[in-house]
Formats: sequence, structure tokens, C-alpha cells
Amino acid sequence: MNKSTKWIVVGLVAVFIGLVVATQLLNQKNYTFSSYDTTTIISADDQSGGFEETISGDINAPAKLVVYTDYQCNNCASLVPDLNELIDEYDGKLAVIYRVMIMSYHQNGRAAAAAALAAANQGYWEEFKELLYDKQDDWAGSSAEKRQEQFEEYFKKASKDKGDLEKFRADMESDAVSKKIAFDDKLAEQDKVQWTPYIMFDGELISQQEVKTRPELINKIREKVDAKLAK
Repeated sequence: MNKSTKWIVVGLVAVFIGLVVATQLLNQKNYTFSSYDTTTIISADDQSGGFEETISGDINAPAKLVVYTDYQCNNCASLVPDLNELIDEYDGKLAVIYRVMIMSYHQNGRAAAAAALAAANQGYWEEFKELLYDKQDDWAGSSAEKRQEQFEEYFKKASKDKGDLEKFRADMESDAVSKKIAFDDKLAEQDKVQWTPYIMFDGELISQQEVKTRPELINKIREKVDAKLAK
């Protein structure tokens, strides 16, 4: 084998090995996501940027409702007070797991999700989430600069001025936050989420399209929770 042929063979072997490794990594990634149980709380890992799930209610509650949300979604904002009332009604027996799927037409949706996760990193997600939904009309159409000012004000209010504002700013731009947003999006893809809010209980869609009013929707959720608790 001459020198030229030798290097061609070495090159082909290297390409082959590279393809094998890439295929294995791709398969591993797909397997990892498909192995997650999206019906319940998913523990933090590297795929989620080290972030725990964002949850309202008792994490040990026997009934868990999964809601795919977009902080800029009007229907999501109007649903939250009803979900809060359900959590109170079931008194430790119901938890709501909030995951993010950002609509492409919501210009500030991703920034809001990043801000919520940055607040979560300091233990203020619940308070910050409530402010985001309550003040949605104020920030939804804001410029990037104005939006940042608003989110920082919400963070100070949510943390009662005890939070680290510099860390909040840095976390909003962090790789970990980006990973978590992408992670939730991948889970939404796995659950075939098509809109927000997308409400699931034990892996089954509770469709808003099959009801005419919000009280009917809440009653459908209540029926599912009651049936779960009766088992």
C-alpha cells in the first residue's frame, strides 16, 4: 500500500467512526427523550439544564395536572386563577406542572419564559409567574429594552427586593435556561401539543374544544381528579 492510499484509508475509517458515533449520540438523545414519563414530575438532569419542573401545589400530591403554557398566551393567563382555586380546593391532593411551549407569533414569549426560569433559579417562580400572567397586557407588546425593565421590576416585587438582580439578568441569558426551554419544547413535541394552554391528565388531553364555557372545562378537570383520587 503506497503512502497516498494509506491516508485515504485512514480518512475513510475516521469518517466511518465519526458517523457511527454521531448515530449513537442521536439515537441516545432520541431514546432519552422518549424515556421520560411526561405524565408526572420529571427530575432535573443535564437535558433540562439542571432545572426542576415548575409546579404549583404540593409536589407530593397524588393527582398531577400537566399544562403546556406560553406566558404570552391570553387563554393561559385567564386559566391560571381557576387552576389556583382547584389547587386550594383539593388541599394538597392536586399539583399543576407547568411546561412551556412558546408560540412562534409571540414576540416576547421566549424572554418571558427565560425570566420565569431565572426567577425559579432563586426560588421565586410562583410569585413571578403570577405577576407575568397578571401583567401580561403590559409587557406583551413591549420592546426588548422595555420588556427587560418590566421583568426586572416583577422580579424585585416577586422576591420582595431580596433577590439577586445581577444573577437574574445573567440567568436569563444562560445556557441552562436555554436548555430547559428546549427541553420543555421537546416534551411538548412528544405529547403532540398543538396549542396553549394544552391540558393533560395521566397522559390524556382534556380538550377545551369539547366544552363551551370555562366552568365546564374546570368541571372536566375535577372529574378526572376525583376519579384518580377515588382509586
